[in-house]
Amino acid sequence: MEALACGTPAVALRAGALPEIVDHGKTGFIVDSVTGLAEALRQVGTLSPQACREAALSRFAACVMADRYLELYSRMIAQPTNEKRKQCGGKCKALEFPLYHAAVDGSMIAGRFVGEPQDEEVLALTPEEQALKRRMLDCFPSQADFLRRFPLHSERFRPMTAHDFTKSPHPGPLLYERWGWGISGESWRQRAGQALALLS
Repeated sequence: MEALACGTPAVALRAGALPEIVDHGKTGFIVDSVTGLAEALRQVGTLSPQACREAALSRFAACVMADRYLELYSRMIAQPTNEKRKQCGGKCKALEFPLYHAAVDGSMIAGRFVGEPQDEEVLALTPEEQALKRRMLDCFPSQADFLRRFPLHSERFRPMTAHDFTKSPHPGPLLYERWGWGISGESWRQRAGQALALLS
């Protein structure tokens, strides 16, 4: 997605979600072998950088993704409660897990909740489970440097808590503000408030 947003055609093996992201022959090439990669690289110059950028903006721009999440959440909320219970065998337990956030010094903390979590459950992974997790992460080679920051040895969960998405999760600049992603915490919280108003 980052490459397409910069107008760079993508050449990738058929793995993970890449075939869903790359429009074969228009914004890049999806191939099945190393030989195919070499051949595709020879054809990259025939693709339009502008078409790549337009495709990224039309499908993955922040406002587009926000609208899609809002549509999904709206459908979930509108679904009858008894139908939701059927889908989880009548025993639903909502859990949440941490991704990443900014430390006080601005560095990234991965795989930990903000602050002192209550009722946190730490699931220690066996060597076999860690190996499986590694293979799953390796399916995303373009994100390897980023995913390397996440721990392999455990997974953390806690019962889902009530969050006020119109307030900052912690004092100071947020991680994506430090990274210059083009959206501020204030702008995101304003959008969240608008989405909550639509859902209420």
